[in-house]
Amino acid sequence: MDEIFFFDDKMNLLARHKLDRTLYMPFVRLNAEETYVIVSNGVSGDFYFFTIDGKLERKGIVKDVTGDGGTSYSKNSISSTGKYWLLSNNIAYLFEKDNLLSKLYGYNFYINEKSNLIIYLQNLDKIIVKNINSDEVKYYFNSKNFNVLNIEKRIIEIQNLKNNKIYKYEINL
Repeated sequence: MDEIFFFDDKMNLLARHKLDRTLYMPFVRLNAEETYVIVSNGVSGDFYFFTIDGKLERKGIVKDVTGDGGTSYSKNSISSTGKYWLLSNNIAYLFEKDNLLSKLYGYNFYINEKSNLIIYLQNLDKIIVKNINSDEVKYYFNSKNFNVLNIEKRIIEIQNLKNNKIYKYEINL
C-alpha cells in the first residue's frame, strides 16, 4: 500500500497517511487556491482530498460515489473551502457536500467558490462558465481559430491556430 507524507516549509513532518491500496496510476495535485491536496488513482478511481497540512477530508472510489462505472478517471477537483467537490471519469459529477448538483461533460475544471461558478473545457475549442447551483451558462467561448489547451489553477492556455502562438490568461471572475 502507498503512503503519503505532509511536511511544512521547514521539512517537519505534519502528517502521514497509509492509503487503502496501491495507486497504480497516481495523480497528485493542489487545488487552485492551494488549500487542498488531491490524490487520485487513474486506474481504480480511488480519491483522497487532504487539507494542505495533511488532514484527510474526504475519500472514496469514484464509481461507488457516482454509480458510474466508467473506466477513464481524470483529475478530480475541490473548491477553496471544500464546500464543492468534483469527481471525474467519463462524466464529471459536481457535489455540494454530499449532494449531487449536476453532471457535466468536459475536463480541466476550475471551481470558483467566491463567484459561485465552475469553469471547464469541452473539446479543444470551447470554454464554458456556469453557475454552480444551476445549469445557467454565464459565458461560452467557442472559436475555430483557437485551441483551448488547458485550465490549470487560475490560468487558461489558448493557442491561436493562425499564428500558432500560445497565450495565457488568468481567470478573474
